[in-house]
Amino acid sequence: MTGTAAQSAPRGSNGPDSDLECMGRCPVCHSGSRGLRYNNLRDWLFQSSASAWTMHECTECRAHYLDPRPTRAAIGRYYANYYTHSNAGEEPDGIAGDGSWFVRTYGVDWMERLGIKAPEFRERGDRWVISLASSMRHALRGRCRHRGPPWPGARLLDMGCGNGHWLPVAQAMGWDAYGMEPDPEAVAVAEKLGRPVQQGGLPQTGWPDGSFTSVTLNHVIEHLHDQVNALREIYRILEPGGWVWITTPNTDSFSHGRFGQHWRGLEPPRHLVVFNTQSLRYLLHNTGFLSCEWTPPNDLTDWYVRSSGAIAKTAGSKSERPSRLRMITATIKSRLCRGAGEELCVLGYKDSRR
Repeated sequence: MTGTAAQSAPRGSNGPDSDLECMGRCPVCHSGSRGLRYNNLRDWLFQSSASAWTMHECTECRAHYLDPRPTRAAIGRYYANYYTHSNAGEEPDGIAGDGSWFVRTYGVDWMERLGIKAPEFRERGDRWVISLASSMRHALRGRCRHRGPPWPGARLLDMGCGNGHWLPVAQAMGWDAYGMEPDPEAVAVAEKLGRPVQQGGLPQTGWPDGSFTSVTLNHVIEHLHDQVNALREIYRILEPGGWVWITTPNTDSFSHGRFGQHWRGLEPPRHLVVFNTQSLRYLLHNTGFLSCEWTPPNDLTDWYVRSSGAIAKTAGSKSERPSRLRMITATIKSRLCRGAGEELCVLGYKDSRR
């Protein structure tokens, strides 16, 4: 970090950071072998902390993790200004709200193919847009979390759902959908909006064995203190043949290589562990999900580059936007090469015999 950046560090509203815990080893594979990746990370995005944070890279599974990090009791203070406390919310794909805007924008044809009931939009004439724009179709599949219409009675739990902004889309697809969120302020927003969200989280959900067909974690796994026991709990509450859907920032991405410590995917101190395909595959296999399906993530290169560039500018670091050719190349590579996108997206399946 430059001297200018260090002098203009964000001002945390909570004073000096306390209630920290030291790990000493990787929280994913428990290896003590590691290398220092960053030693002066700052919360430029939400400015919840004035402290510098240290991130290590495990030399075994290649997970990136903060050490020291806030304890479970202290982590809530770093979400005081978080986007889930608003009525709309924010997602990296820029789509938020109650789902109706999404239906109107992406048209009828592909909504119906994926099982979303939207007969009131049949006459809008949006279908020609969908048929011409493959990137739109790809974004639509990502928005539906890469699954078609569920069978009657299929139950879905959106874990770490924030204010429940995605639940109306899941319900429109036909899911019996619920949300669970540890942040009481986000739950209060969800209740105000009439969304079925209860307070709670991983690794103890309180749900009976085999309660759900699917559990989804949209930008959640990186926030958890105990990813191993969290995934074991998800495995337990899934019915045989059920699946977990996970999307999370990718440390092997183009924009991380470009922006380093100012990459949007780091987000200290809320992102405790950041993954790549190697570390996320290890985590899934080690918690019982022996069958995994990696799906191409949405085309978010431009979003991550713009966000990371804004963070670098706030930090006082020089940052030039990559050329259009490099952006196009990175986007194409993210679609063709597994693990090359700005995010990872994977479905892990529970054995149908269990």
